[in-house]
Amino acid sequence: MCITAPMFPKTYKQILIPKDTRFFRKFSDTDIHELMFFGFCYVGASSNHTDVPLQLWRTKTEILGNYIVEHISKSNHKKSGLPKLFSLFDGKECDDFLWPKHHNNPNRSKFLEYLKTNGISNWITSVEESYSMELCLFTDDNSALIEFERHISWEDPFIETDSFDLLKF
Repeated sequence: MCITAPMFPKTYKQILIPKDTRFFRKFSDTDIHELMFFGFCYVGASSNHTDVPLQLWRTKTEILGNYIVEHISKSNHKKSGLPKLFSLFDGKECDDFLWPKHHNNPNRSKFLEYLKTNGISNWITSVEESYSMELCLFTDDNSALIEFERHISWEDPFIETDSFDLLKF
């Protein structure tokens, strides 16, 4: 099903993320925040914090995710559609795929509010235009959607899982 908000290009789709889908996160705490990023695989959860343990999170319910990808290359790298959406919001050309997500962006909160008023409270897009995918949740109550399961070590067999492969378009 396509997103019907007039601001969204028809190429963006909605994907059902089933209950009990696992995600990876690298963050200093296991608290639930209003804005949270998760990787579908451990690569998508990478961060500059090398001393922070890898976390495994689980969906408590189905989530209708907004798949915001412009293009998939032959090598399976995905071009994020966030810059285009940010340009529609901001009115200026945005070609930096990280800028809409970046915490130093002074308009990020306004952008997220703009998306929320248009019925969008999450996105699924590429991690830095690679093959890895991320889920960003920015609902008013993420605790109803997701919960911390456990810390995961690099030796854990689950580390090889890519939950994105389990989704059905």
